[in-house]
Amino acid sequence: MKFVGLIIAFLVLFISCPAVSQPRFGLEMSAGQAGGLTSYIQNVGYAQEDQIFLSDEVAGVGLSLNLAFIFEELELSVTTSFLDRSKIRLHHQANEQGPLPDDRIRPDGTIDDAGFTYREITPVVVTVPDRSRGALLVATTTGGWRYYLLQGDVDIWVPFAAGVAITHILEDTRPWTFGLATSVGLGFTFDVAKPIAIYAQARLNGILTPSYGDKDDASRTSAEVGESTWSSAVSTMLYTNFGIGIQIAIR
Repeated sequence: MKFVGLIIAFLVLFISCPAVSQPRFGLEMSAGQAGGLTSYIQNVGYAQEDQIFLSDEVAGVGLSLNLAFIFEELELSVTTSFLDRSKIRLHHQANEQGPLPDDRIRPDGTIDDAGFTYREITPVVVTVPDRSRGALLVATTTGGWRYYLLQGDVDIWVPFAAGVAITHILEDTRPWTFGLATSVGLGFTFDVAKPIAIYAQARLNGILTPSYGDKDDASRTSAEVGESTWSSAVSTMLYTNFGIGIQIAIR
């Protein structure tokens, strides 16, 4: 509900504020929310009582922070998003039954399911009872270009950007992974009191990294569900983020 209030406040400012001029050089800072559209971590083992499943982690919602330097139509942006991991989608069940031996559970909490075979089931989304699960951190550094649809009382622009991504599950034993990032979106900017302006933007983001987690697990489970070698070698995700912040015109 608080984001509904932010949107209403944005619309009020949009209507009431005077003209804006695009700075030659400026700084932008915003905060908002990110949400996953596809799963980043897929085909991981999950033990539930005496059953073993393959699951995809559902990328949830969370805080998103952005810092950007703008040079007229060009931008250099750093964005950090924290995506919730409280839900998973079960899609295959192991043919083998029985409690999972303790030596099959690794120190990072992942499961060694080597030797298990799986059959497809009707997918079901469940909430993981473990409240200690860390969020998925996605940090990107991108450079891009803004195409201005309108400049005048209000600036409206479409950003195109690409760069590098870093992903990490916020748990001590989980790895950091580096890859590629890209985004496209829509933004609005309008004056409050020079040199300060308010801006809002929404973006569709994509990342591609080497497969997150154990590579042998990824190769084995991808083969179990009939996916390609490429699918086992990389992890990809689409997610959105929306933010409202301030733009400071330096000159």
